Amino acid sequence: MQRISLAFVLLILPKLLCAQDLAGFEKVLLPVFTIEPIAGPGGIFFTQLYVLGERDFRYYPAPGLNGRPSIGKQPAFSPFPSVFAGLRVTHGLILFVERNEIDGLTFSYELRSTANSPPGGGLTILPIVREREFLSGPTRIAGVISRANVSQSNEFLGFTERIHLRIYDLEGSGRLRVRVRVWAIWPSPGAVIGEEVVDVDQRDGSDMAFPFFTELLLPACVPDPPRKCSNDGRTAVDLTPLTDAKYYAFVSSTNRNQEVLIFTPERR
Repeated sequence: MQRISLAFVLLILPKLLCAQDLAGFEKVLLPVFTIEPIAGPGGIFFTQLYVLGERDFRYYPAPGLNGRPSIGKQPAFSPFPSVFAGLRVTHGLILFVERNEIDGLTFSYELRSTANSPPGGGLTILPIVREREFLSGPTRIAGVISRANVSQSNEFLGFTERIHLRIYDLEGSGRLRVRVRVWAIWPSPGAVIGEEVVDVDQRDGSDMAFPFFTELLLPACVPDPPRKCSNDGRTAVDLTPLTDAKYYAFVSSTNRNQEVLIFTPERR
């Protein structure tokens, strides 16, 4: 019995200590965070994070013993580590930063892309989402550009962009459900293009730095009678949580040159 009790304590003690240590830290969501370049349709994508402090600050996850993430200390005016221990390519990362120091830090977060053919790509500034920007109720992402390729004979030839919605559960419950409704702003104002309920239950790993997420390819055809789809439409995406949880969402639009536009929630 004593051996079983000791084993149980050794099993849960690191988790308890980690939870206690992070009580004074603020969550910062880094959407689509990657460490190694990702090969996507027609190109390569990777992210670059810059964090600069005028004073030393602590953060998680940092390189620890046996490749396990731990709390680290970042010296003032030093480049922020580009690799976190044990965390490779991910769909997003929660960075925990010492709450007493975070307001004095400078953040910059970039998505870089290169196209295979034709040559292209570019640089996009990604949102850095602090706790005060977490969402808790219905929200809207407006002005999403939708361009379809339609021939003169009204034949649909495909889309010129890939439009993705990404939703993150920032409480780590894995039980968040969201109703997603896409509707036209122009042309055909108010026309519903698509609606479904999604579960935010995917995760890259069990560490608390991995948020639950879901990715959804959005319908991009905006009716433009007599044309089947507009070649320059605008849409809005309404999100309605069906369960209580803090979350965040944004839409990305990637064209054939692998240039990326980001659309973030309206401030209300």
